[in-house]
Amino acid sequence: MRKRYEYRIYPDGTQRHALARLFGCVRFIHNWAVGRRRDMYRRGGVYITDRQMNDDLILLKNDPSYLWLKDVSSVPLIQEIRIINKAYTDYFKSLKGLRQGPKLGVPRFKAKRGRQAAQFTTKARFHVWHDPNRRDGWLRLPKIGNVRVRWTRDLPSEPTSVTVYLEPDGTYHASFVVTAPDTHVERAVPKPDALMCGIDLGLNDIVTLVDTNGNRWKTGNPRFLREAHHRIGRLQHELARKTKGSNRYEQARVRLAKAQAHLRRIRLAWLDVLAEKITDENQAVALESLNIRGLAKSRVGKSVLDAGWGILLRLIHEKAERKNRTVIHIGRWEPTSQVCSHCGKRTGKKPLDVRTWECPYCRTPLDRDYNAAVNILQVAAGPAETLNGRGGEVRQTINDPRVGSAALSRETTTLSPRSFI
Repeated sequence: MRKRYEYRIYPDGTQRHALARLFGCVRFIHNWAVGRRRDMYRRGGVYITDRQMNDDLILLKNDPSYLWLKDVSSVPLIQEIRIINKAYTDYFKSLKGLRQGPKLGVPRFKAKRGRQAAQFTTKARFHVWHDPNRRDGWLRLPKIGNVRVRWTRDLPSEPTSVTVYLEPDGTYHASFVVTAPDTHVERAVPKPDALMCGIDLGLNDIVTLVDTNGNRWKTGNPRFLREAHHRIGRLQHELARKTKGSNRYEQARVRLAKAQAHLRRIRLAWLDVLAEKITDENQAVALESLNIRGLAKSRVGKSVLDAGWGILLRLIHEKAERKNRTVIHIGRWEPTSQVCSHCGKRTGKKPLDVRTWECPYCRTPLDRDYNAAVNILQVAAGPAETLNGRGGEVRQTINDPRVGSAALSRETTTLSPRSFI
């Protein structure tokens, strides 16, 4: 299992200058490679192979006009060429429909603003070590020196590569890629309390959870972006009033970048704790298949992005894989908000402002979010077979006696009960 460990690093003045030179060379090679591929394509659609790009890089470094490329380590420059080659390979696969996921765009030029990065592999002979009696470690990089690292946790094995980042807020980070054994865990995984849980994602409450033990709870929505809206807006207004390129413009840009980084960190920390709790307490997690990209373009797009649904789903998948948990996604068009979880009757669509309602068939008062979570749990637990129902009331229910559902005995099916063991 390959994992990534990120640490904060603190280079001194000389090392910051060397890193700035390295980032500039990597950015130049990136733009040179993209520009060369575009020029060859415009001249007749000629495709440059990866080997030819590597040979051209050697010729470029030996050119008297570009001897300054030899002032930095050659490994990050070669790695940038490999990254560009991989980006173009994925782009062509995406055009042909050979790559899963959303369509990729053609690789673009890299700007000086934004995150700057340089990747070192084991060929660069970087070295990292930590004194057990101190909180700081050291990272030795070629032609840069020993950089101080704030050591927060030990690496499970020797890293295979390290990527050094310069964030827009002026902070430096080192990200190590290690190959951890499958049995390695950073802490003991607790025994799950429930066999399975159903989760309904929303905006008033980011997570509404119901498990097979009958427990249910809601998280609320901190609305981090809404809380920081006025401060970030004020900093953006201050930045717009500064002359671009001046010292005060740079100071205002750093203040804005720090505010945005703080917002990103607190949202990620809150979602990480939430995903940890969900995967600790449940052996299986049932989720919706949401079109987050489409919802982000709707009238509630800002609230959807502020909730961080995509980040939460990614964290749940990562933690579930590490803890040997199961994640199940139900169909996107399942009418979880239209079906009564008590009697199974479909009652039609409801406006978003309707949070509680009463089933017209069984007269059961229902909470919209809890009802949807129960339906998600029932659908994911084991779909009923409908072809041989013979006109009976076919339900998709949880075949577990510990679930407090009143509709367990109403399923008409020829399928055997599903076991969660």
